[in-house]
Amino acid sequence: MESAKRKLTWKNFIGYGATDLFGGGFLAVMSAWMLYFYTTFCGISPIAAGSIIAIARIVDAIASPTMGYITDTFGRTKLGKKFGKRRFFLLLGMPLMALYALMWIAGMGYWYYLVTYLCMEFIAAMILIPYETLASEMTDNFDERTKLSAIRLIYSGLASTLATYVPSLLFGHFGKNSPSVFFFNGLIFAAIFFVALFVTHRTTWDRKETESEQEPEKVPFLQSITKPFVSLASTFRIKSFRQHLLIYICSFTAMDMLSAVFVYFIVFALNKDAILAANLLTICALLQMICTPLYGWLVLKIGPSNSMKVAYTFVVAGVARNYIIIFHTAIFNGNSSICISLHNWIR
Repeated sequence: MESAKRKLTWKNFIGYGATDLFGGGFLAVMSAWMLYFYTTFCGISPIAAGSIIAIARIVDAIASPTMGYITDTFGRTKLGKKFGKRRFFLLLGMPLMALYALMWIAGMGYWYYLVTYLCMEFIAAMILIPYETLASEMTDNFDERTKLSAIRLIYSGLASTLATYVPSLLFGHFGKNSPSVFFFNGLIFAAIFFVALFVTHRTTWDRKETESEQEPEKVPFLQSITKPFVSLASTFRIKSFRQHLLIYICSFTAMDMLSAVFVYFIVFALNKDAILAANLLTICALLQMICTPLYGWLVLKIGPSNSMKVAYTFVVAGVARNYIIIFHTAIFNGNSSICISLHNWIR
C-alpha cells in the first residue's frame, strides 16, 4: 500500500484528469456528430447507422467486464510489474488514437464504419476501465479521490466544449456541407487524446502489489473466461449497486439521447444549420464545466447523498419549467391540439 500513501501534488491532480479529455471528448463527439455524419455524408440510412451504435453497445457490455478482469490481474505479468497494471494500457492506447481519425472518412461502406466503430469502442474500454480505477491506486484518502474525480469532470466538460466548438470553427472554414470537417476534427482530437494519455501516464502511478497479490491464481481455463461475468452477475445481489446502476443508466441514456437527437432537431426540424447546433452545444458544455467544480465542492461540504438530492431537485424543477413553457406557448399561440394531446398524455 506504499504507493497509495504518496503525497499528491497539483501536478498529479491536473495530470490525472487529462485522460478524461479522451473519456469525455470521445463520447461527446460520437454522441453529437456520429449519426449526423453517417446519414448525411456516408450514404447510410438512419436504421443502419443506429444498428452500428447498437451493436457497439452490445460489444461494450462484453468488452468492459472482460477488460476489468484483465487489468485487475495484469499486475502479475512481466509487463504489469514493469509498466503498471493500470498505466500500461494508457501507454498502449497512445498510438491507437490514430484510428479515431480513420472513423471519419466519408464515402466508405457500412462494414468499414461498423469495424472502425467497434475497434474504437474496444480501445476506449481498454483505456477507460483501468483509468477509472487509477485514483484508488494513487490514494486511499476520500477527499483526495473526490478532488481527482472533480478534476476529471472539469476535463470532461472542457472536452465536451471542444467537441462542439472545434466543429463549429471547421464548418466555418470548410463549409457546412463539407465532410472534410469531420475528418480534420478527428485528426485534431486524435492528437489531443494522444497528449492527454501521455500526460496522465507521466504524472500518475500504480499501487505496488504485495507478494501474495502477485502470486498467480491457478484456475481452469474455462473458469478463467467465465469468472469476470460470474463476478459481475453477483454484484446484482447488492441493493445499493442496483440503485446506483439504475441512476447511471437513466442519467447517461438521457444524455446520449439528447446529444444524438439535438443536431437532427436543429438542422432538420428547425431548418437551421449545423453551426448553430454546434454553438448551442458549446454553451451547454461551458455551463457543465462551470458547474462541475461547484458540485465537487458541494460533495465535500454536505456529502454525496445530499448533493444528489440537490441535483435531482434542479432536474425536476427544470423538467417542470419546460412543461410550463410548452403549455404557455400553446395557449397563447392558440394551438389547442397541443394542449389537448399534452393533457391526454399526462392523464
